[in-house]
Amino acid sequence: MKHFIICLLSAYVILFSNIISGQEVLQWGGPDRSGVYHETGLLKSWPDAGPELLWEFGDLGNGYGSPVIKNKYIFVNGEVDTVSYLFALDLLGKYQWKSKIGKEWTRSYPGSRSTPTVVNDLVYVTAGWGEVACLEAGTGKARWSVNMIADFHGAAPRFGFSESVLVDDPMDR
Repeated sequence: MKHFIICLLSAYVILFSNIISGQEVLQWGGPDRSGVYHETGLLKSWPDAGPELLWEFGDLGNGYGSPVIKNKYIFVNGEVDTVSYLFALDLLGKYQWKSKIGKEWTRSYPGSRSTPTVVNDLVYVTAGWGEVACLEAGTGKARWSVNMIADFHGAAPRFGFSESVLVDDPMDR
């Protein structure tokens, strides 16, 4: 849980600078998945007490993924009681909705391990036991889902599926 909070704090610094500049973060690693964000006007050094805490949300469960931001929503995956959920918060950290994705990995290093991907008004996510889902960004309503193990005869990796969906040509336009 401590690692999840540290990852979220780092991601929120990037996200809030993007909120201010109007840039969206739609997938793992940013615009080109390199982890490089071309921001300007950032602090040259941190204040002694660190940056001001604007808000926090403590009910995401366990996980290692990064949040993404689109329009008025922040999306992040979390594991609660062995189930993977996609959470939607507004830009002030207020809970909007959560949608069940599937069974989450709970063996070694339990917790969700996927960053959502947003294309147009759809959010794509994965869960540790192979569920891949497409949901409506505004409501969390599922459009479709498949399971990489059951539907494609895959095998569970040693540490569960840790995939962040890359959408090449979305069929759901």
